[in-house]
Amino acid sequence: MIALYYSLATGIYLLFLLPLIVMWSTGAEGVEFFNVSSSKEIQRTDISYFTTGDISDSVKLLLIIGVLVLVIMRLKKMEKKLP
Repeated sequence: MIALYYSLATGIYLLFLLPLIVMWSTGAEGVEFFNVSSSKEIQRTDISYFTTGDISDSVKLLLIIGVLVLVIMRLKKMEKKLP
């Protein structure tokens, strides 16, 4: 359940973050990248933006999901070995 929760949360988070990154990298107007760890430091409301903190948060969530899935797979293997 925990892995499913983090997977769902990460999926929704990336659903909004990835299009912003793609639009910014292709040069779309109205999307900016700020090299800050928190969006609290940004005072602009007229643009769509993402920060270094957003990217690192998504990487952390993907790592958590990977660890949880690895634990689940190992537990299944151990369960099969039990008599």
